[in-house]
Amino acid sequence: MKIKDFSDINPQPSSPIHERPFIDYIDTSSVENGVFTGAEHMTNSFPSRAQREIKTGDILISSVRPNLRHNYFVKKSEHGMIVSSGFIHIRVLDLQKVSPLFLYYFLTSPTQVHRYEKVAESSQSAYPSFNKSLIEETDFPDISLPVQLRIAGLRKLLNWRRWRNLSTSVGLSSLSIQTLTDGRTSPMAARWFGMKR
Repeated sequence: MKIKDFSDINPQPSSPIHERPFIDYIDTSSVENGVFTGAEHMTNSFPSRAQREIKTGDILISSVRPNLRHNYFVKKSEHGMIVSSGFIHIRVLDLQKVSPLFLYYFLTSPTQVHRYEKVAESSQSAYPSFNKSLIEETDFPDISLPVQLRIAGLRKLLNWRRWRNLSTSVGLSSLSIQTLTDGRTSPMAARWFGMKR
């Protein structure tokens, strides 16, 4: 199953953005490695890149200079929050099969970011970038929703560095990831999670 099979990529806004009285604008520089630093309130002269209307549970992946990791999971969206078209905007449509938070962790894993960097480095634009098709055509791990929720819960509590340190200190790396996934994980998921399968 590819990500495009259960997601809306760069969904259209509910109404024309340029006709709105105000927006709270989020540029790629407004987030870094999952941390939101703030929006800019605007009442006129909106940037031409202000094109994406976000909702709670949406995923933002920067398509420009992916090595800088300007990616974000929208935990809470207020009315009028608009983000730059420099983001690839992903909205999960089938919540019975896919956890948006798990998908965010998957798309921002080291393996995926490395893919973005390789494609961006070969781009012909003035700056390293990639387009939405790279994400649309990405294969999603064959993991059940309950297991996705369990993994996402763990990753929410522990950032990647702390997870790696914990796995070393308590011997998690010597355990199969099947311990977390009830034996139903895929090789792709095992490689992503950084553990032996």
